[in-house]
Amino acid sequence: MNLEAPSVEPVVRSSTLVDVAEMATFVEIINAGSFTAAARMLGTSKSVVSRRIRDMERQLGECLIDRSTAYVRPTEVGAAYFVKCLEILELIETANDFVTGFNRGVRGGSGCFCPGPSPSRSPRRCWRSSPKSIPS
Repeated sequence: MNLEAPSVEPVVRSSTLVDVAEMATFVEIINAGSFTAAARMLGTSKSVVSRRIRDMERQLGECLIDRSTAYVRPTEVGAAYFVKCLEILELIETANDFVTGFNRGVRGGSGCFCPGPSPSRSPRRCWRSSPKSIPS
């Protein structure tokens, strides 16, 4: 028995970004194939998972998930959004790994102190001259 996708009332988009927890929840639902399994994987309740998706769909003004009693799958726009969410979550994880591992490789002081008055020494150049460099 198919249920119609819930209507999503268009909203005026604000400058507020979609919450990362909502984005991760959306990805987990698609990966798990159900709201219940996603809730289990995220260690939360099905109602929290449902609320996050409902809030995200309202904020975006688009239905992202086709819901039925037999399956949960992304809508056309939801499938494209899923790919973007995966990329974003991977970038966040990479950034977090960089920060948490940063001080493990630094020898001496931390930060970017460039002695001397030379304005030609940008922070990036200063980092490159130090034992631990930031990505270009």
